[in-house]
Amino acid sequence: MSIRNGQFAAAREQATFLNNSVNDRFARWFSGYVYAVDEQYDRALSLILSYEPAYADRNQWARLLEQEKQDACVAGWILMKAQDEQLGRDLLAQSIKYLEETLPQYVAHADRYDSAICHAALGNIEATLDSLEQQVAHNHIGDWWRIRSWPPMRQILDHPRFIALDHMVNEELARQREVIESLAADRSAGI
Repeated sequence: MSIRNGQFAAAREQATFLNNSVNDRFARWFSGYVYAVDEQYDRALSLILSYEPAYADRNQWARLLEQEKQDACVAGWILMKAQDEQLGRDLLAQSIKYLEETLPQYVAHADRYDSAICHAALGNIEATLDSLEQQVAHNHIGDWWRIRSWPPMRQILDHPRFIALDHMVNEELARQREVIESLAADRSAGI
């Protein structure tokens, strides 16, 4: 996907295409995310709430957090920027509590669900970096592109702790690509 490579114009085109050709909840979520990364928060909110209107209703958040996990962090940031800052902050705070206190009680490796983007949205730099360090230590790096693209994360991109983490992630991803390329070459050679 273009957004993973920082190609936001292409990502917006993909999002528009998805929305116009596929009436799908994921397409609306992805499109809302793309528009939020591009800081078009009103459009992002419209798409996110068409995906799940309950994000604007604090009485439904407990159910949402069970189903959507870290997506509530994205919705909270968008709510903060587009509609109701306090409502967004409250959703982010409830998401952090769920991800860090409730979920680990019954899900192994609950740290794979990213509270760092919630912390970053609230401006909690140290908590953001602590969360990211735990993710990297446990090799939960599949969504690292989200970390690099999400607007609230911009505040940590030059932090020495983040730079070290980013270097470790890039080394691991390069190692994984080498393994995949080796397996593909072996398969092509009939091995």
